[in-house]
Order: sequence, then C-alpha cells, then structure tokens
Amino acid sequence: MLLKAKKFLTIIIFTLLIASLSAGFQPVDAQNLEGELEEVQFHFIDAGQADATLIETSEATKLIDAGHWQRNDVIDYLEDEEIEELDLVVGTHPHADHIGQMEQVIEDYQVKDAWMSGYEHDSQTYENVMDAIDEHDVTYRTPRASELT
Repeated sequence: MLLKAKKFLTIIIFTLLIASLSAGFQPVDAQNLEGELEEVQFHFIDAGQADATLIETSEATKLIDAGHWQRNDVIDYLEDEEIEELDLVVGTHPHADHIGQMEQVIEDYQVKDAWMSGYEHDSQTYENVMDAIDEHDVTYRTPRASELT
C-alpha cells in the first residue's frame, strides 16, 4: 500500500513539474515587467478515462500523455487542431491509458523530444512507444528534479 502511494505521489509531482516547465513558468517581477506576457493555451483532451494535455505557446507545442491505446481521441484532436509538429511529448507513467496513442503520435508527427518517468513496463504498448522513439530519432530523457533547477 505504501509503495502504491509513493508511486502515485511521484506521478503527481512529475506531472506538476512538467506542466510548470512546459508552460514556460518563470517568476515575474510585476514592477519590472516589459512587453506582453506570452499566451499559453492548455487543451485538456477528452480521452475518456485516459489522460492527455496539449500545451501551446508561441515558442513550442507540447503533449503530456496520449490517451488510451484502444482509442484515437488524441490523434483526432491533434489533427483537428492542425498540429504539424510537437517539440515535446511527455509520458507521465507507462500505463496504456497514458501513453496509449504516443506511438502513433511519434509516427504521425515530427516529435523533437520525449520525456518519460523512468518507470518501465512489460506491456506491448510501452515497448511500441520506446521502439517508435528509437525509430524516429526522437531525443529521449528521463528528467530529474536536480537537473531542472
């Protein structure tokens, strides 16, 4: 039970860290603010019970998780939004309801970087995603908090 709680907490912290970094989060001194703030768009993709979030700024487009492997919600949404490339895809953990469509995303879109939690899984979905990362020369990282400060 304690191990399950630790994994859940790790996933939550990793997701929040990635979301804040992906949004270009930086402390701002309001008195010294010059110019305009960058617009950030968050798209919470309805992927049933699964998860997927698209983050768009003028600098980059990022996808956190990619829905369930038995659905096409994320692929369809990216197509509807006319997304052509993704600077970063993030798999918060290797379960099929989070990285399910990531293989297809990597195959269909030009993806520059992929970040995963570092947890491995013996599922075919996980293996397919890792193979797609290799096949399409996507830069792979397992970020750690100590590297991001």
